[in-house]
Amino acid sequence: MDCGSDARVDRDLVARAGLCEPAEYEPPSAEERGNEAGSVVVSVHDLASELHRPPERIAKALGLLHSQQKAERAPLTGYWKLNVES
Repeated sequence: MDCGSDARVDRDLVARAGLCEPAEYEPPSAEERGNEAGSVVVSVHDLASELHRPPERIAKALGLLHSQQKAERAPLTGYWKLNVES
């Protein structure tokens, strides 16, 4: 399988699963990933489902984190980028 042939395929995941030859694979750069190291992107609805809380409550909590500069809205509606410190 050519790891770079289809933009819909997560090349990193495919390579780690051993579904392509290492010679064909080059890990995506930070720019290609579009996600800085130490960041996590979450969906309000997915997080609400996992925590068994209403999405409105999760959105309010993310808004509070935003005011503390610990989260920011992702470009996709309904998603937030959490700034994780190690």
